[in-house]
Amino acid sequence: MHLAPPASELDIGMGSQSLIWIPATDAKGTVADPLFTQVAYDRQNDFFRYRADEFPDPAARADLLEQAVFRASKAKTKAPLDDRQRYLFRTYQSLVDQAIAGTVKTISTEPFVLETLSAKRDSEQEIHDAIRKREALEAMPEYARKLWEKRLLGYSFEEISEEVHESADTLNMRARRGMKEAIGRLFGHIDR
Repeated sequence: MHLAPPASELDIGMGSQSLIWIPATDAKGTVADPLFTQVAYDRQNDFFRYRADEFPDPAARADLLEQAVFRASKAKTKAPLDDRQRYLFRTYQSLVDQAIAGTVKTISTEPFVLETLSAKRDSEQEIHDAIRKREALEAMPEYARKLWEKRLLGYSFEEISEEVHESADTLNMRARRGMKEAIGRLFGHIDR
């Protein structure tokens, strides 16, 4: 992964060369205010230092500074601004913060750590599932609870029907009625 150069290297690396180009208008037809444009060109190194270690792509930083100029230009037409440099920086800062918040963070770690985290998540899910099953079973009438306990152990309705000498369809209907009653008790009267 490429890391941003330290601030002193940014100044030396760019020298008098500009990394940005701000057209007279953007795609939406917004006219770039010449004062904001000049601030962007003059202070680009200062702007680019903001969170450079977290947002190292110089092209992306340049794009955001260009966007900031047009946003600030649009705002300036609505109300006069006292400090153009500060306003432009705040606009750029907001765009960078949004870009960083939207990026996926990757963590370099050993495989066993990821396996441990994955196993923990799986065991937590198993605990939640077990709790939900227990709550559902406790909310069922006795006849349905016995059927569902056997179903959760892996028995089919056909196998249970042979044991209790009733049809599989009857047992299936009882189990569904019991589940519907449990849902009603747990969540209120919900049509399902």
